[in-house]
Amino acid sequence: MAEYLFEAYTREGLKVKGIEAAESGRDVEALLASRGLLVRSIAQKKAVFRLSLTQRQIRRSDLLILVGELLSLLESGMGVPESLSILADDPSNRALGEKIQQVLQQVKSGLAFSAACEQHPNSFEPFFISALKTGEQSGDLTQPLKAYYMHLERTLELRRKLSQALTYPIFLLLTFSIILVMMFVFVVPNFTSMYADIGTALPPLTAWLLATVDNLPLLGIVAASITLLGLLLLRHLNSDSTGRRLLSRVKQGLPITGGLYRLFTYWQFTQSLASMLRGGGNLLFAVRTAQEISENKLFAHQLQKVIERIRNGESLSASLRAETDYPAKSIKMISVGEEASNLQIMLDSIANYYTRQLDDRIKRITSLIEPAIMLFIGLVVGVVIVALYLPVFGMVNVIG
Repeated sequence: MAEYLFEAYTREGLKVKGIEAAESGRDVEALLASRGLLVRSIAQKKAVFRLSLTQRQIRRSDLLILVGELLSLLESGMGVPESLSILADDPSNRALGEKIQQVLQQVKSGLAFSAACEQHPNSFEPFFISALKTGEQSGDLTQPLKAYYMHLERTLELRRKLSQALTYPIFLLLTFSIILVMMFVFVVPNFTSMYADIGTALPPLTAWLLATVDNLPLLGIVAASITLLGLLLLRHLNSDSTGRRLLSRVKQGLPITGGLYRLFTYWQFTQSLASMLRGGGNLLFAVRTAQEISENKLFAHQLQKVIERIRNGESLSASLRAETDYPAKSIKMISVGEEASNLQIMLDSIANYYTRQLDDRIKRITSLIEPAIMLFIGLVVGVVIVALYLPVFGMVNVIG
């Protein structure tokens, strides 16, 4: 999918702008027309390499707090404008308060809550907007928002576990990098000056190490250039749907983390699908929402065909079996849930299963990473020390 910038007018004549992800401009036009908007212009968004400070996406932790407070206000009997007015007055998060104030003004002008949030795609994620749409269609915002709140809470908990598991290995690598730089800057030059007075040929390992230290600035420039080119390539690939699918395919094929990435993809799809159904959304809308928020764009592309099959009357299990690499065991459980008319409960069970699998996989990978890093550090430091002292051992033998 590509991103399209649009300008349109509401029935009241209010001008609205925003960004929509779709396969073509015609799809965007049809989507806007379904919302009762009169399209003025549609243009595909071009990828520009810039750092935006004004269009930052709201952090998920802040969004979790916002949804929790919004739920409390709505359940107390307040309407959407009154609730947003209270939430906008938040001195602890000025940026979030300003964004809520903009949404409030659009709601007061006659725009639906979900449509107002859609005007700020860099601040509100698609799942949140889909939950609002579901609530607006059913006439009850609280149930879809509760389902979204639970989904977001579980997602943040999973990401917290992953970040905690990676904290110690990253600390080890940073510490090792600092030690290695200090050795190259302060220790090795002393040996270089000492070996220069010997006047004899140095062992190959020692000569290689000294040459590496002498060319360290050049190597740094080369490494920085390769890193910059890699970042530019990643940004280019992320600028279109084909490149994003290619990146997802590469991530799935990585030897250690590929399995973890696939597990997270299945968990994210199952969890979001269960949450949308729990909030009152229909199956087609739930699958479309799961497709929009999926971080695995290869799997999201497969879900587009699943959506078409469901629209043509096929079951979810049959569509997943025909078009995706979703695990066969999970598809069988979904099929049982469809036959017993308890699909949402079955999806919750599958999501809980993937949660446990992810926890176990993260623990196993962490238990392998830490000793591997320690071994790598020991080998590198050992090679440096041996390379520095080989000429010393040679001089001792000559003197002996």
